[in-house]
Amino acid sequence: MPARRAGASACPRRCPRPTPTACRNPATCARQLDWEQLQYIAGQLWPLTDDDGESAYLKKMARERSLRHLFDEADTQAAIRGTAWAGYQAITEWLDHEQPARSAHHRAHKVLSDGAAAAIKRRAFTLLSA
Repeated sequence: MPARRAGASACPRRCPRPTPTACRNPATCARQLDWEQLQYIAGQLWPLTDDDGESAYLKKMARERSLRHLFDEADTQAAIRGTAWAGYQAITEWLDHEQPARSAHHRAHKVLSDGAAAAIKRRAFTLLSA
């Protein structure tokens, strides 16, 4: 078993690795979540309006395809698959590592310097904790 980091605790689901402090909320960590629920939350995080064009719809479809892969199949979600915590991790992983950008450098700069990604992460956590 990996060594525990400071501020980490054992997951209530008895996952093999320690979880971040935010997962101390058993409702977030252990609550079951399916793809349709995560898709609904993604729709609240990135809403489309009637005025949005085809490119916005295509971006939404690509984002949902990536989120679904992260949530349902990614190795990074193996120990927490099917939970609200996995949904949150899929969203943050997409924002940090997969959202469209000119390069990985541009994506990292955007995530670290633009408050939009942090705001989406906070809202996602709130929605998934409810």
